[in-house]
Formats: sequence, structure tokens, C-alpha cells
Amino acid sequence: MMKTWQSMVTIMAVAVAAAAPLHAAPVLSADARLQALYTAEYAWRQSVLGPDEDNKDAPPGLPDVGPATQAAKLERWTRTLAALDTIRVADLAPAQQVNYAVYRQQIVALLNEQKFREYEKPLNSDTSFWANVAEAARGDFVTERDYRNYLLMLQSIPRYFDQNIANMRAGLKRGFIPPRITLQGRDTGVAQVIDAGASEASPFYAPFKAMPAAIPAATQAALQAEALTVIRDAVVPAHRTLPTFLRDDYMPHASIWA
Repeated sequence: MMKTWQSMVTIMAVAVAAAAPLHAAPVLSADARLQALYTAEYAWRQSVLGPDEDNKDAPPGLPDVGPATQAAKLERWTRTLAALDTIRVADLAPAQQVNYAVYRQQIVALLNEQKFREYEKPLNSDTSFWANVAEAARGDFVTERDYRNYLLMLQSIPRYFDQNIANMRAGLKRGFIPPRITLQGRDTGVAQVIDAGASEASPFYAPFKAMPAAIPAATQAALQAEALTVIRDAVVPAHRTLPTFLRDDYMPHASIWA
């Protein structure tokens, strides 16, 4: 009987050993979980927000602001906040507790922007999506790659403008629009782009007027010619659609009250 029990115990031990994983997954500390979470989320965020002075490694071109991307932002930041709330603040090192507090507020703010669809009003009394695009002409242009990335940005203007106008139409339907007084004269810069046309007088051509000597003359000439073509085929047509929308569809529905 004793041998039988010993045999049964041996068999059970072998079965348990066989069922157990060869290498148990390491349990991450609270600090490591937080770091992994914000590192992955920030890398993703940079990939969808587009390049700027703080995000020069992002893919060239203007960001996608269409429905699919907006839904992806809502989903990602909802998931990120839920993951943050599974981390016990008391388990974090003091420095990481500060990081947690700052980062959580940041995620809450980003998530609220998506929940309340702030992207449906891409302008205010200080700025607008088209003025932000125009600012790109004042950037630093040192290498050929800088110029080619700028050209890619210009090529993406029609898609970017169309997406923003679609978002503004959605905001208009729910009365989410700035006060009328803040919209007065906002299309002046747009008119300047239209009036200049596909010429060297275009504000978007400014970076090509004085190019670095390190770029060969033949390459400079090719880039300049391409710039005029892109301005003619993409930039000017996109800007022509904007005043009509603003004057006929958007501004008349704006409230006279702040």
C-alpha cells in the first residue's frame, strides 16, 4: 500500500512539473509597468500627431485627423487610463509617483479632448489649422531631406484641409463653433496664398528662395521647380476651398456672443 501511494505521489509530481511553464513570466514592478506603459503610449502618440519641433522623427506630412484616427485616439487613451488605474501609487518610488501624477493628468486631458470631440473646432481666437500649416514655411531648412519632407507636407495639405473641414461641419451641426467676432479676418492669410498663386511670391515658397550652399545647384533647381508644381497642384486648390466654406457655411452660423 505504501508503495502504491508513493507511486501516485510521484506521478502527480511529474504531472504538475510537466504542466508548469519552463520559465515563469517575471512580475514587473510598479515602476517598470508605469515606464513600459508611458514609453509605448508616447511612441504611438508621436506617430499619429505628425512632425513638429518636439517630434522631428514623426513620419513627414500632416497628421491624419479623420474619423478612424480620432476613434483610435479615443480607444488608445481609454485603454491607457484604465491601465494606469491598475497601478497602485503607493507601490511606486517617490520620483515615479510624481511621474504618475503628471502623466495621468496628461492622459485625462487627451482623453477628454477626444470624448468632447475638440477636433471638431480646429480654430480659436489665436490660431487655426491653416495658420499652423503656414508656420511650417518658417522652419529650419538645412539639408535636402528637410526640403523633401516639406514638399511631402505640402502635398498632404488637400487631404488635411478636407478632413478638418469635415470635422468643422460635424461641429457646426451641434453648435460647436467659435464666436463670430473671433472669426473676422481669419481668412486673410488664405487669400494671400490664393492671390500669390503658383509663384515665388507664395508664402509657401519662402524656404526655396535662399537655399543652403551645401545643396548642389542642380538639386536646388529641381526642388524649386517641384515646389512650384506642388503649390500649383495641391496648395492653392486646397486654399481655394476654404474661404467659400468659411464665408458661406461656417461664419454665418457662429454665435454673436462669446
